[in-house]
Amino acid sequence: MPKTPPIALVLFSNDLDSFLPSVERERKTIEEALEAYNDTNRLKVIARSSVSIDEIFRLFNRYQGRISIFHFAGHAGGKGLQLNKDFSGNETGHAGGLAELFRREVEDGILQLVFLNGCSTLPQLEGLKAAGAPSVIATRCPIEDDTALNLAKQFYRALAGADQAQPFDKPATIGQAFDRAMAYLKTAGNVKVEKKNRDVVFEFPEDGNFDWNETPWTLYSQNEDWTLSDEVAEENKPFNEVLTRQLIEALPAYSNPAQKFLEKAGAIPDWESVVRVSDKAKDILAYSFVGVLGIHLRKLFAIGKEPNSEDKQRRYLENAILTAHRALKLLSFALLSQLWDRQKEKAIELSDARRQSLRAFFEDEFGLDITGNLQLLTALMNIFQEHKIDWPMPELEGLLPQMEPDGDFAGSCTRLKELGKALDKGQFTLADCFAAERQLAFLMEKLAFLAAYRMVSIKNITYNEMRNAPPRYLHSYTVLGIDSKSNVNTERVNYVDAPISTQAILLFKGRYQQSINLFPFLIDVNALSGEVGAKVCFYSHQDIADGSLNYQFMEDNSYENITYRKTWTEGEDMNQLMLDADKRRAYNLDSVFLQFQEAKKALLATTEEEDFDFIDDETDDFDF
Repeated sequence: MPKTPPIALVLFSNDLDSFLPSVERERKTIEEALEAYNDTNRLKVIARSSVSIDEIFRLFNRYQGRISIFHFAGHAGGKGLQLNKDFSGNETGHAGGLAELFRREVEDGILQLVFLNGCSTLPQLEGLKAAGAPSVIATRCPIEDDTALNLAKQFYRALAGADQAQPFDKPATIGQAFDRAMAYLKTAGNVKVEKKNRDVVFEFPEDGNFDWNETPWTLYSQNEDWTLSDEVAEENKPFNEVLTRQLIEALPAYSNPAQKFLEKAGAIPDWESVVRVSDKAKDILAYSFVGVLGIHLRKLFAIGKEPNSEDKQRRYLENAILTAHRALKLLSFALLSQLWDRQKEKAIELSDARRQSLRAFFEDEFGLDITGNLQLLTALMNIFQEHKIDWPMPELEGLLPQMEPDGDFAGSCTRLKELGKALDKGQFTLADCFAAERQLAFLMEKLAFLAAYRMVSIKNITYNEMRNAPPRYLHSYTVLGIDSKSNVNTERVNYVDAPISTQAILLFKGRYQQSINLFPFLIDVNALSGEVGAKVCFYSHQDIADGSLNYQFMEDNSYENITYRKTWTEGEDMNQLMLDADKRRAYNLDSVFLQFQEAKKALLATTEEEDFDFIDDETDDFDF
């Protein structure tokens, strides 16, 4: 049993002037193909984007003797690999120097495969053979971006037995994996080459002497029968390293602390595995991500530090899935709220399919699963695009192309749903925790813009007007989430010249006075009850027995049931009601129910009678 697992070094570069859209998808594809080995500590997958010459040498020095697979995707050619000198500049990693790196790794370690998935890399083969590389996959000509992605996907899935029920039973050899990948591409009819994508300018042959009918990829191997090792390493695989690194690297555009952190941490090799450094990154993530999501992330980070146990695994898996759920719900609630306001102002006619998607949300009696939440979000985003409605969060428009049913975003949601089923049946494993971490990291990367937003719960508004002076309002509110001092849900006041909605949770960028009102989809029960602190609850589903509303408390997932009590009717003395604390609380909870029904009526274009025909005026109960 080895002390540490072998390494699969998966590196990428790109070019802003000749961008390869499939490169980042290739990273996710390879990580998922190798996940069974990675998550069980049989292999450690280290994926790095925008690599430079310095980064490649650092990684080879850091993991000398452990690199088993080297994969590169990006612009390339016969003379070398195009690497990223910095964010906007490029540099050439010359083939001769890289071959010497591989020679050292062959002599000192366990290197088995070099996969150069860029254009026209075959001329590098002789140098790699001389360096002793046992197996090399290279390209004869320029290759098309999506075809390269599919080749890598099929090769690594075959090599790791990713499509088998028991991936470690009969792993494919390098030769078998290559043959299966080629067979897939030929069957799909998309083995094609192009005179553009992934080709480095300095290498493209002027005479264009390619046999365009020949398969672009070739395998050279002295050991075609090699397979991935089934041995499990002794060292414990740490939680949250992938999540922490990927999220902090996605945040600089939205978080100054994240940008400053990366400037400092960049000089520390593999900082995500250095506790004193990664803990600071975790703190930044917790207070950078909007309100409720930051709290969820901090909980995940805390669970990850606990000693390993079945209870730890269960809670980690549960909270990883729940964090994804809540992120999707938060976006859906923002869109629902904006669409509701638009329907009241200037109604639009929704198609039957779109209306049905909204009805599935309003009339759901069991709680949407993660794919249900994704379908709701996708339907809402399509409504906004089709009707050219102003987006409540402009970044959502850029997210829409990634929401296709067969896309990576939807794929991560589907994988989390599968992990949730294993959790429900009590059939989860330690590896499932790492699979959930990786899928959550991918989703939250795509939602990194949420670090630019904040949330507050408006508790109370006090009116104040002095003689011959303009009126002023004292807003008492709770800032939801974690601040840079690790305070949770801090209480604040603001003395301003305009009122705002009371007992509402607001989502905003900049000033909360220009915000998205999430009520009644997201509520603070303590604000409604006049209690201190915050008790944030997400709408979950309609009760099957009586049509009441079930909200889920963010902290412990317990349910808060809201039943319509008809606390006040037209003509009754509101002053007397407001003097009674219990009745005032009941009235506020009734307002949640009524506002939910108003939203439903506006968004589904239903009549008032349809909404309230189950209310019995005499008994205040529900008739079914």
